[in-house]
Amino acid sequence: MSELRYNLISGEWIIVATERAKRPKDFIKEKKEKSPLPEYKENCPFCPGNENQTPIETFRLGDSNSWKVRSVYNKFGAVSNEEKKERKINGLYNSMNGFGVHEVIIEHPQHNKCAALMSYEEVENILKVYKARYLAISEMKGIGCIVIFKNHGPAAEPPLNIPIRS
Repeated sequence: MSELRYNLISGEWIIVATERAKRPKDFIKEKKEKSPLPEYKENCPFCPGNENQTPIETFRLGDSNSWKVRSVYNKFGAVSNEEKKERKINGLYNSMNGFGVHEVIIEHPQHNKCAALMSYEEVENILKVYKARYLAISEMKGIGCIVIFKNHGPAAEPPLNIPIRS
């Protein structure tokens, strides 16, 4: 169970989520591929056709047979909407249960594709889903803050190497 703790020095709430250390890939050292990442992997939960390998889908742009962008709950979420929102005070220290929503937006069926190489419509679809999820989550009872970040994990294409002229 994660916990939100109030930092007396910075005046900010921080998330302590020890369960996230359970992600199995964090403990496996893999050789970095120098060749481009494949469009499809049988065991990849984010590839089309493997939708049953992800947690509950929260949003889909597309129809029931195919999708352009989809959102799912994070299997190893830092917070959970199943937690009861309870504040605790222990002397000077304030904390709360790790109540919240942690989702993953799968931006494209070919999720190895770099956004810089996508069409205008594909990028627009991604932004539509971020906006839709932001608005939906902001309507949920008990949500006081929404943080959106883009993680460039092993499935992401490396940035383009553009030489700098001196």
